[in-house]
Amino acid sequence: MIQVAGHLEEMLSLGKSSEQYKQYMMGSMQDAMAPAPLDPDLEKRFHSGQFSVTIRELIAYYIAMVSPPPVITLI
Repeated sequence: MIQVAGHLEEMLSLGKSSEQYKQYMMGSMQDAMAPAPLDPDLEKRFHSGQFSVTIRELIAYYIAMVSPPPVITLI
């Protein structure tokens, strides 16, 4: 169980670091385009890129692993 907890902590840490990195990259792109606003299409492509998709999958796995199983009641 201790090994699982360590892996879960690492997944959470990776998710947080990745979100911080994405925010940093978005800020860098906005700074590079200043004073013009960042093209919404560019932002959309960035958020739908492979890095972002992989991080969302990792976070989904983390949530699935730490969430309690659903309770099914039979009537």
